[in-house]
Amino acid sequence: PGGLPPVRGHEAQLRHILLGLISNAKRAMAELPQPALRLLAATEGGMVRIVVEDIGPGLPAAVAADPFRPFVHGREGHLGLGLAVARCLAARHG
Repeated sequence: PGGLPPVRGHEAQLRHILLGLISNAKRAMAELPQPALRLLAATEGGMVRIVVEDIGPGLPAAVAADPFRPFVHGREGHLGLGLAVARCLAARHG
């Protein structure tokens, strides 16, 4: 978006992070009559900060305590690796 500096990093990994967060948000809002998703981007301390917000019900308490721990998930049939991988990839980018 205009006004933001270029972001250096591995394009496929950064795309994976954002698409994973958006996909999680869409799943969380699947039952809502009017889902809403907001993406925000701004510079903060010389870095670009990206925020993905949704109006879903939030994470179950057991997951919310440590959502980035591998194999923690709020739905059956999911491995619980999405946020753990996203965090690892984001950390590699500083």
